[in-house]
Amino acid sequence: MSKNSITQKEITQLISGRKRIKLINTAILTADINHIIVKDIVELYLKFNFCRNITWIDNNGNELKTSNIFINIYNICLNLLLTPFFKRNISKLIALEQKEGNLNSINFNSELHLQYLRTDHWFNLKSGGSVGHTSGVISGLVKKGVLHNILSSSKLFNVNWKSNFKIARPDYSKSANIPNLPELVYNLFLMNSFFLKKNEVEFNALYQRYSLGNFFGIYLRRKYQLPLILEFNGSELWVSKNWNNKKIFFYDILKKIETLNLTYADKIVVVSQVLKTNLIEQGINGDKILVNPNGVDVEIYQSNCGGTSVKNELNISDKSVVGFIGTFGAWHGALVMACAIEKYFKKYPRSETKFLLIGEGNDLPEVKKIIKQSGFEQNVIFTGRIDQVDGPKYLDACDILLSPHIPNPDGTEFFGSPTKLFEYMAMGKAIIASDLNQIGEILEHNKTAILVEPNNAEILAEAIHQLMLNKELQQVLGKNAREEVIAKYSWDKHVDRILNFVKK
Repeated sequence: MSKNSITQKEITQLISGRKRIKLINTAILTADINHIIVKDIVELYLKFNFCRNITWIDNNGNELKTSNIFINIYNICLNLLLTPFFKRNISKLIALEQKEGNLNSINFNSELHLQYLRTDHWFNLKSGGSVGHTSGVISGLVKKGVLHNILSSSKLFNVNWKSNFKIARPDYSKSANIPNLPELVYNLFLMNSFFLKKNEVEFNALYQRYSLGNFFGIYLRRKYQLPLILEFNGSELWVSKNWNNKKIFFYDILKKIETLNLTYADKIVVVSQVLKTNLIEQGINGDKILVNPNGVDVEIYQSNCGGTSVKNELNISDKSVVGFIGTFGAWHGALVMACAIEKYFKKYPRSETKFLLIGEGNDLPEVKKIIKQSGFEQNVIFTGRIDQVDGPKYLDACDILLSPHIPNPDGTEFFGSPTKLFEYMAMGKAIIASDLNQIGEILEHNKTAILVEPNNAEILAEAIHQLMLNKELQQVLGKNAREEVIAKYSWDKHVDRILNFVKK
């Protein structure tokens, strides 16, 4: 009997009662086979619902059979028994950092030797804004000669620098069935495994990409009295609540860790002015915060880098193409874009126009549903997930690129700095984007892009139509956007701003 394919998100919906599927044989898709959250709970649920054959499959196609019921129960009980122990130890360590950590700023040496810390619990990522940002910053720091060591929770896609690169993969065996506990336990693993002796430290400053529940950078700062640069791209607690609709476990501890990092870091790098303002309102010293928008590798992202071959492969070489790339997150405005596509074809039935939607994510199923119900499915191409390295040639296949971001659902200001925005600019293509906070500050209407009212499908559809008719304006907008991004927003410029801020 053939197997159904189901994602971990759909399994969560099953368990919570929000989804009903009769499963006999099933293959569950997961990002990383060794770091599956609530694995035993999911397996027990399926077994008790008479699913006889279950297989986990990761992004690389690797398969992992399920455990028997007794092992499932044993693992769950073990995780539950160990939770108070882990919680108590983490709380003690946080209290120690709060008590003995040095509130005063630690000076940076004139010649930097940075240790880069990447502690995210996202594994095997091959595309997305975080992939581009991480690889861009690392490559920029390497070029400047200041990055000497990298410690990462997993392999970093598109990072070719191998010197002094250590991978410290978290062990989920004692915590996987308790959501958010693996992030906390990872601190203990790092503290017991790395930099135990002073003579093992080959760096004089720290750079950490902040991740939920991690304070290893703060620990190293206190232990060796080394200054810390904290890259803070937004509160993951806020994102989980407002964008992912995800329940957070150990919220109080995780909030303390977030505050600890922001309070004790010597320098903080944020991607937008809104983020800086939010941190100042929380009591964080504004003098140590640098607003540094995202960037792009302008040598990789440029026109004529393979778009013709993509159009030939997709059989759209004679079409005008409107493109979008992203992870289809709530903030991307993909649902508004889908409605705009429907309105566009209803009002302006143009068979020569194709929409190329690149990527995958939570809102993709709903986008596909809207497009299918509209009756214009033949005019929209969904590529699914592509590797980061293939992104430029797919963008190069487009004439117009969309960035339809929407405001935050809770009414707070949009704090993002979309990586796709700078990639679009570097491609030298015409852009239609939401006039929303930093997006409207980076882009200039009728000079580097067409700016439209956010969350308005009618206006977005009309903007697409008007720009599609004006080939000359498309060329002018694309040319101006590329010149702007080269002058201000390459990863080299991004890193220069960080190093100048540190020196100052």
